[in-house]
Amino acid sequence: MSVNKFLLFPLFAALPLISYADELAPPDVDPFIELQYGRVDLDNLGMDTSADGYRVRAGLWLNSLATSRLQFAMEAGLTQLARETEGSRFNRLPNAEEQALPSPPDSVDVANRDRLEVSGYEFGGRMLVNELIYARAGVFAHKIKTRHEQTRTLNYAGSSSTHVTAMPAADSHSKVGGYAGLGVLVPLMSNVSLALDYSVYLVDSEQLGSYAAGLHLRF
Repeated sequence: MSVNKFLLFPLFAALPLISYADELAPPDVDPFIELQYGRVDLDNLGMDTSADGYRVRAGLWLNSLATSRLQFAMEAGLTQLARETEGSRFNRLPNAEEQALPSPPDSVDVANRDRLEVSGYEFGGRMLVNELIYARAGVFAHKIKTRHEQTRTLNYAGSSSTHVTAMPAADSHSKVGGYAGLGVLVPLMSNVSLALDYSVYLVDSEQLGSYAAGLHLRF
């Protein structure tokens, strides 16, 4: 048997597979990108303030699962939930350590500076009802960074003072929590909508509420 005839056998055997592959339809999905600006309440993490952040999400609307009222999507996103610095100042009497100094101060001014950063990745899904209201939920894998700085001013009689700066205390750790939210898509033009939502994130075992607004682009 010639080499050419020998090579024809696997070619003929593969013809049914090639024909079947041609019949396979591409997946019926619509990609989307969502860009949002948000604010989150940090009370549950010990900071009496709200922080700005951003959310960048991408995903796929699964058209094959859609019904007349419901649509479903998978989503993943990069979220900077919070990046905030808070300062405080107060005056107090000397503590035991300061009273034991060779020259104890009469009073102490304390200036604190605390920084918190929470960012991570979202992985989940969403359901859209009547092309308007959507619910979303999933896993939030995040990192928490904190930094505490303190400066003390030791005040003495005669208006003299001494500044003492403590070594900054910093910490960073990773956690896995979850998120769930409700929102609306307000059509602006073809395949472009205004996305408004409220989400609750589980961060370090604490629930943080976040409002966000931005653009949803469907391709």
